[in-house]
Amino acid sequence: LGKVFFIPFGSTSFYRPIVTITNSIDAAVFGKLPTGYHLTNLLLHLVVAIVTPLFLSVFFKLNNNQKLLTSLIVGVHPTSTAIVGLTFQRGEPLMFIGLMLTLYFYSLARVKGNLKYIFFTVLFFFLAVFSKETAIAVMPLLIILWEITRKEENKKNLILLSFVLGFMAVLYIVLRLTVI
Repeated sequence: LGKVFFIPFGSTSFYRPIVTITNSIDAAVFGKLPTGYHLTNLLLHLVVAIVTPLFLSVFFKLNNNQKLLTSLIVGVHPTSTAIVGLTFQRGEPLMFIGLMLTLYFYSLARVKGNLKYIFFTVLFFFLAVFSKETAIAVMPLLIILWEITRKEENKKNLILLSFVLGFMAVLYIVLRLTVI
């Protein structure tokens, strides 16, 4: 599994080590049984539905009923059938989980200034960018959107977070260019 960070995704020009790892685990557990792969995708989709209220709470004040409603909408929306039904779409839910949790923990790190939130920010950014390339462009946009919507002038950990996330982005780009 360690070498997945140094090989392309299948016979493509994509670089998605986390997707390769989850597919490899599925292959080891389920063999060629497609039901197992679909079950994993269903579980990933459920995680997306559960994490969505956390992500939205970064921008909006939601009560418990609104949080439940957002999870239900994401969970049963017809577009979810593609993610669950098509096993090759695994990069999307992994990226969305990573993006949503990166921004959630980024906001906590900025407001509370706790180093454990920085760790989780980096961990989930890693999950996002190593699952699908789109995250490398979307994450900075989400962070900028969060930063411009804040009223407080709290600048805790801004420099450290910027440096660490920038380093992760450069590391991803170097690995991707080396592999592809």
